[in-house]
Order: sequence, then C-alpha cells, then structure tokens
Amino acid sequence: MSGDGPTDTGIMLVGEAPGPDEDEQGVPFVGRVGRFQDRHILSAVDATRKDFRLTNAVRCYPGKDNQNKIRNPNITQIRACNKYLVEEIELCKPKVIVAMGNPALHSLIPINRKLDDDEKEVTGVTGITKWRAGLPIATITFGLHSSISSTRYLLQALI
Repeated sequence: MSGDGPTDTGIMLVGEAPGPDEDEQGVPFVGRVGRFQDRHILSAVDATRKDFRLTNAVRCYPGKDNQNKIRNPNITQIRACNKYLVEEIELCKPKVIVAMGNPALHSLIPINRKLDDDEKEVTGVTGITKWRAGLPIATITFGLHSSISSTRYLLQALI
C-alpha cells in the first residue's frame, strides 16, 4: 500500500503499518487509529487528512500474534519496505516527517545507529532528529493523554 494525500504537502505522517481496515481498503490511516487521529488530533488543529501526506513504514498488514492481537511490524518487515518509504519521501519532498510511533521512527533512523549531538534536539514536546539532508523528523509515541496534547501542539505549529 502506498501513501495517501497530496504529494506536495510540507508534512508527512508516517505510521507503523496498515491494520486490517487499511489492508482491505488500500488507504492508510482509515482504521481505528486513523479515526482516532482524525477525531482527536487533526480536528483539534482545524486540519483534515488532505493537509498531510499519510503513509506507513511497512506497506502490508503484519498480521496477528498468537493472542489474536495485531502485531507491531518487526525489523525484517521494516527493512523490506524501507526502499518504498524512501522513494515516497524523495517524491514528496516534505519539509518535516512526523513518525507516529517507534516502528515508524526505526524505518527512518536505523535502530543500531547512535545519533550525534548535533543531529538530535529534544524539545518539551517531542524528539526531533534529522533524516539525511537535514529533513526534521518529529517523533510521536501514542498511549498517553499527554501525547495527544503534544501531537496537537506539534501539528498546530507545523500547519
């Protein structure tokens, strides 16, 4: 599954991987997490899906674990799909990438790579790292109420 939304937007949101709804419809961020994002984050900053390029680090549904829960993508899946994400980034040329969770971040910054001090800046909102030619990556981790506020704040600043 490739991304959705304008290719000339300045902001690209990179999710982890499609869930079953995304896999079925062929569009990223249309499942439970996407509806949550639309309702609680984008609407709070007067934005819509059309304001962003939406894509995923892993291009196919990673399946379920032995407890019938959707698995996070593993490093093999992230590496296998990385070239497609890089091609999409190069095509869209966003001004900033928002990595929605650790698997998305690891698709952009290798797990075993130590960031130099001049590459990493920590703000009160989120971590900012630079991808390749200085393209900033904002890292968002979901699960806490404060993350929702941080995401709204970040997106408001970017729009």
